Amino acid sequence: MELRNVPHSDEAEKGVLGSVLLDPSSLDRVTVDADSFYDRRHQVLFASMVEMSQSGKPMDALTIGDWLKGRGEIDTVGGYDYLVELQDSALVAAHIEHYCGIVEAKKKLRTELEILGNAIIKAQAGESSADDVMGSLAALHRQEAHGIDEIKESWSEAKEGRIKSMPTPFPDFDLHTGGVRLGMPAVLTGRSGGGKSMFLSQWYNHLGQNNFPVLVFPFEDEYDVTITRMAANLGKYKWRKIENGGEWKFFGGKREWLPVTDKEIALASRCLDEVSKYPVHFHEGSIKPSQLSQIVATYKRKHGIKGVFIDGAKDFLKPSGKYNDVGFDEETSQAIKNTCKKHKVAGVVVHHLTKIPEGELISLNNIRGSGNIISDSRIVYALQSDGVGEQNFDDTGKMTTRRFDCLKNNHGGVATMRLECDLDKCVFWKEN
Repeated sequence: MELRNVPHSDEAEKGVLGSVLLDPSSLDRVTVDADSFYDRRHQVLFASMVEMSQSGKPMDALTIGDWLKGRGEIDTVGGYDYLVELQDSALVAAHIEHYCGIVEAKKKLRTELEILGNAIIKAQAGESSADDVMGSLAALHRQEAHGIDEIKESWSEAKEGRIKSMPTPFPDFDLHTGGVRLGMPAVLTGRSGGGKSMFLSQWYNHLGQNNFPVLVFPFEDEYDVTITRMAANLGKYKWRKIENGGEWKFFGGKREWLPVTDKEIALASRCLDEVSKYPVHFHEGSIKPSQLSQIVATYKRKHGIKGVFIDGAKDFLKPSGKYNDVGFDEETSQAIKNTCKKHKVAGVVVHHLTKIPEGELISLNNIRGSGNIISDSRIVYALQSDGVGEQNFDDTGKMTTRRFDCLKNNHGGVATMRLECDLDKCVFWKEN
């Protein structure tokens, strides 16, 4: 059905775009997507702004114009003159949330008209769509109507074992802690060399196998290492042996090189193919804390992610000379907390430890950074590799015993669980 006087605000759309051109950091406060804009020029321009921001490129009328020109889209947005016009508009970048509110309100009105228009067409054809209309309109404004029905529904779902949280690889453990709740951040910590990265690879596989889509920022180990460990966890083979082409073994007291076999490579290849199909998405490259929200918004829109893993927090880009360590820790912690809340995703952030005596269990006080890291996190996990009590060892003398602790939990109980592990295969299992 053709609509006349389509609801939109050219001034508000220009206000959002112009604010970003004046102050690129204001993009982090934007609450709309590209399709929220009515003007096609503005849709293309905003999508490019998001992509430039995620790439860490400087943004102003000239640089974004060059970006668009390189893609053959500069004329689509009205040319360089229109970009300069947007940047020179009489607006206040600090009011960007207000401009976004107007843009989003107009988008909802257009959607309402589309729903009603389709209903009119069906009615003219003799088909009733009253229930569909009421349902669609209610869904459109559900976020604005804070009621108790959704809370009651969540209780019924919890009774059936469907808690709105991101699970760990250990269901029994989650019965005590509730998992990582959507909209809230969690901390995962552990000693260097204790197996955190291997543990994460098993966690990613568990989520992928259960069709729980997540986004991973592999700051610590990067994509190649992470996906290789995921494959090893799936196939329960030694990932170092595959990468090194073999391994040293002792036979009759003599050290001999044992080459990897074609069969082992074929297994690793099949496992790599399998884990690459999981809904586990990777965003490589360093980013600033201010870029986190927009990147998460993009992946949620495209892939429906429900969780975010940041491995690890210390590797966010830190502006030179702007912060001391405590100030930067607080900025990253707030960015993570706000991103989880805004986009309703569960967050797991890997944090390192301060110096801790040998043989001592990790406590909340050992986590590196300011106190805000702990207060902003709703749950804190520790993979303990020292001070765990009775220990088991493999045939090479490596300790295989670990302890997985929930040290803090604002929305459930704390818990502890003894694990056995084979770090060469990136595998952890509950001790019998």
